[in-house]
Amino acid sequence: MTKLLTRTIVPLLQLWLRAQVERVDKLEITVDSSDGQLLQGNIPYATVTATQVCYQGLEADYVHLQAQAIHLNLPQMLKGESLRLLDPIVVHLCARATRAQLRQALQSPLVVSYGINPAGTDGEIQAMLTELLQSLGVTIDRLEIDAGGIWCQVRLPVRAT
Repeated sequence: MTKLLTRTIVPLLQLWLRAQVERVDKLEITVDSSDGQLLQGNIPYATVTATQVCYQGLEADYVHLQAQAIHLNLPQMLKGESLRLLDPIVVHLCARATRAQLRQALQSPLVVSYGINPAGTDGEIQAMLTELLQSLGVTIDRLEIDAGGIWCQVRLPVRAT
């Protein structure tokens, strides 16, 4: 198949994602799907890679998301319904932030609302972030804070809508 629809949807997704964040310098999206699969709402594999991202006051140098077996109600959406995720998925997230971005994030209203003390040591902050992420159902593969900043690899469960 030609993947004409798939090539057309990527720029639309980029526009939508750019509207969801306060800032993003570079944004790349790949959708590994044939046009037929996409018309049925099936996306076997997709990735989003971005640099210099700011979302709800949280900044990161680098973000990479990937998911597979994505099932959407695309046929119904084409008839006017809202877009919905039909089955739960797991999103794999890798993110890196500088030390300055980490300090700023720890003072953001979103993070402060979870009771994380920005004045804590790296070990204390890492422990608090680990506890917070686990309480949200996130599986942590890697979470490291060092002099250069923070690096994390996690798996985020996303419920069907």
